[in-house]
Amino acid sequence: MSSIKAVIFDLDGTLVNSTPSHISAWLEASRIIGLTNIRRSHVDKLMGRTSYDIARELLQIANKPTSLAHKLAKIKDELFIEKYTDQVEVIDNADQVLRTLKSRGLKICVVSSNPRELILKVLKNTGLAKYVDSVVGQDEVIKGKPDPEPILLALRRLSVRPNEAIVVGDSEYDIIAAKRAGVKSIGVSKNSSKRTKLAKCGALATVDALSDIIGVIEELLIE
Repeated sequence: MSSIKAVIFDLDGTLVNSTPSHISAWLEASRIIGLTNIRRSHVDKLMGRTSYDIARELLQIANKPTSLAHKLAKIKDELFIEKYTDQVEVIDNADQVLRTLKSRGLKICVVSSNPRELILKVLKNTGLAKYVDSVVGQDEVIKGKPDPEPILLALRRLSVRPNEAIVVGDSEYDIIAAKRAGVKSIGVSKNSSKRTKLAKCGALATVDALSDIIGVIEELLIE
């Protein structure tokens, strides 16, 4: 596996099933600051964006000042860390996938639209931390995905060039960020229509199970 030296993973929806917990935390945080009209469907559509971006959107939906975005995002992230990380579960044998990739000499980085502290706690609680060489959180960059900044920071931390890495993610933001950073990507989703969208965004390949990325890397990306 000489040409690919690192795999950069998204976290939510790719390695762990945390979306329901994130949505619950957003709904609770919204109630705390008086956003009574925010519904689960509102939050679900925004998953994959940074906490600050989601907070701004929810405040706009509720016709509240977007100046409250930092406060809302902070409340949500604190709630998630305190109350919801224990509910997060590993997706599709992610631990085995990471173990296999590590055994083949690949570096692993997790890039998420969550704060670094939240990422580290989720990885620790799910037992995935021991496979991860580096993480990039939303609080370490100016612009989050789909901007390429988080991916570019991951490349620097892993000491690899764009053509020596591959991004694995479940959202259009992941694939677009990878493309803008000059990195190949694999889209993961059990939903066929979503896989089609990921392909249109520039994913080199799409799979319906995380475990399938090992075969894709071996067959398509090894020169």
